[in-house]
Amino acid sequence: MTALPPLTAAGPWIAAYALLLVALGVPVGLMRLKRVKGERLDRAVRVHGNAAENLPTFGLLLMGLDLTGSHPMLLHGLGGAFFAARLGHAYGLSRSMGPSAPRFLGIVLTWTLQAVAAGLLLLRGFGGAG
Repeated sequence: MTALPPLTAAGPWIAAYALLLVALGVPVGLMRLKRVKGERLDRAVRVHGNAAENLPTFGLLLMGLDLTGSHPMLLHGLGGAFFAARLGHAYGLSRSMGPSAPRFLGIVLTWTLQAVAAGLLLLRGFGGAG
């Protein structure tokens, strides 16, 4: 059996995404311990939940790109931009359940980066560049 190559660039970003999930989850746990209810708790739950819905998928995309030989600088660019997008989205959503510029930019960048990473992985999987 052939060993997989080590993750050169995806690993640190996957770890950063996991730490972001922890950081966004702690306030939810603390609010529940204090029996906080209402919109403040609802926002914190959505901030954490939305991150939990998006971060793992992008981590898998980065891992796939890394394992198929994509350039580390590409992975760091994608990984850092995605981290920034999720921070922006979390900031905007934590302030209001309604529309906000950070939330809007965060989700547009999230979707764009997911589509780009998925497209690159498809190209690599079918023998193209990426």
